[in-house]
Amino acid sequence: GGTVRIGSAEHPFDPARDIGMVFQAPLLLKWRRILDNILLPAEILGLPMAAARERARGLMAMVGLQGYEDKYLVGGGYWPPQYSIMDGGTLEPLKIVSTRGMTVDGEYHPEPRVASIVSSEIKPEWVVNIKETGQILLVDYSDIKNLKTTTIESAKFLHDGGWDASKRYFLVAANASNKIAAVDTKLGKLAALIDTAKIPHPGRGANFVHPKFGPVWATGHLGADVVTLISTPSDNPKFKQYKQYNWKVVQEMKHVPGNLFVKTHPKSKHFWADAPQNPDKDLAESVAVWNMSDLSKPVKVINVAKDSG
Repeated sequence: GGTVRIGSAEHPFDPARDIGMVFQAPLLLKWRRILDNILLPAEILGLPMAAARERARGLMAMVGLQGYEDKYLVGGGYWPPQYSIMDGGTLEPLKIVSTRGMTVDGEYHPEPRVASIVSSEIKPEWVVNIKETGQILLVDYSDIKNLKTTTIESAKFLHDGGWDASKRYFLVAANASNKIAAVDTKLGKLAALIDTAKIPHPGRGANFVHPKFGPVWATGHLGADVVTLISTPSDNPKFKQYKQYNWKVVQEMKHVPGNLFVKTHPKSKHFWADAPQNPDKDLAESVAVWNMSDLSKPVKVINVAKDSG
């Protein structure tokens, strides 16, 4: 024990600005973002905020946090029924938003899961897909204290999905409903709801230019022996002749059931699809490869397990 005395009757303590306090443990105000926490003393003292903000960013760079001062992390899962918005620098929760609500059939669901979340490529917005309700949430995070959410009805049992080639449309599988929902993130509305074969499972899907139907997006299926190709819109004038096919299933490539992921590459002429959920061991360990100039049948089936030793 003991006593610390600051100042005296002859020399009273003057709380000058060069005297501060250091806590023995980190102390963050959880309702403030990391940059705002650093700026708190400057606000209290009434310092010029432009200079203080520049100084704060410099301090963040010194400890490896540069670039995180204006970032958010959003996450959701199967339980609890909610998604969380966190500070990118501290990972402290800023908002927790419940997903409980009505299904597209008009029934209340108490525990709908967050199936997938992606970030818009064209504006500060997240696409949050709620599994059991079939609701797609467009969450505008430009003002985190006043979230604006657009709710789009699609089909129940939403799962995963991916972007079309333009990055304007997000296509997500409603797998137990045997549908693909396409969301126009520029206009904030449903662009199409497309019937497909049983249990579509795209992963992120795959984009390429079909020799007959132009730009397409592909999804495999857990419950069907095909890969479905869906025509997608394009603003490129060279693809205008394919507009008549947009949001239609233009081809079903023969495959095997149990597919999880499909893949292409801009510099490749081939299309790849796996089948890890197939009950046949050899098929489950193999990847089928098509030549994109002729999608009638695979040019090769590679048993990855055997070839890898």
